[in-house]
Amino acid sequence: EVLASFAKAFPQSSLLAETRLAVARTHVMDGSWVSSILEYDRWVTNYPAHKALSQAEFDRAWLNHQAGNSAKAFQLFTNYIERFPTNHLAPLAQKWIADFHFQSGKFAEAEQVYRRLFENTNLLELTGDLSWEARLSAGRSAFFRQNHVEAETLLTAVVNATNAPLGELARAEFYLGDVAAEQTARTPTNLVEAINHYERVALEMTNSPLNAAAWGRLGDCRLQLGEFAQATASYQTVTELPEADVTTRSQAKLGLARVLAGQADSEGETDVSERFLQQALGHCLEIVFGGNLRSANEKMDPFWVKEAGLMAGRLAKRLGQ
Repeated sequence: EVLASFAKAFPQSSLLAETRLAVARTHVMDGSWVSSILEYDRWVTNYPAHKALSQAEFDRAWLNHQAGNSAKAFQLFTNYIERFPTNHLAPLAQKWIADFHFQSGKFAEAEQVYRRLFENTNLLELTGDLSWEARLSAGRSAFFRQNHVEAETLLTAVVNATNAPLGELARAEFYLGDVAAEQTARTPTNLVEAINHYERVALEMTNSPLNAAAWGRLGDCRLQLGEFAQATASYQTVTELPEADVTTRSQAKLGLARVLAGQADSEGETDVSERFLQQALGHCLEIVFGGNLRSANEKMDPFWVKEAGLMAGRLAKRLGQ
């Protein structure tokens, strides 16, 4: 209110532009996206030659994103790169555009834009550590458009780099595991390669946020190979890791149930088989009824509750329940 009063009282002040911009930013701090956008729209129209224009235009695009106006944000960030290609905020605008394509399922377009962040020498000096994120995201984009060769090339470059941050290195290894595992139907030996990548994250990168997920992926690979004991050990590790969230633990619990079901199939119609099926059913019901929650603050994951419920139904039918 003080800033707004100043603007009204001194409309000819040399500080008016800065004051009106400060007013716009107070709306941002209040979370008033619509009024903030209106203030920024007026500001960039009234002060097109101001030294703070590049920052204001970036903030304006970001506010539209926050307000859910994705199409407008896309337009503004695209214009930003054209108008301010050498500004220090240009790489962030470029990344937003790439992320927008990725989230829209336009993986070829996403990969192309991500690549600019580490292949365009004009941007590279401004990009900094963002270039590693861009390399990984370009690799993921290639993976999702099923260009596995390109995905492997991009991700391997991160693994082989001597200066890649440890967190990005872990992600590259994990994603390379996904690339190899995805091609298993065509080349079964790729599961072994996938295991090698996941093991590096699971055993050597214990502080990575992907550590628990890597153990889960190991369980999936071992299960596909019919290595029940090793699959069980991997899934069990996930359920015991302090940092594993309820989604990852639920997935691992269901993995344990699938291992037991596989063991039951290998035993035929015997008491041992029935015992395996009962244990598998127990794991499924634990997920369905929240028995694997660690605290009152944790919420059950609807997707894995559904999957566990469906498997529980099939197991109960086999048991005649």
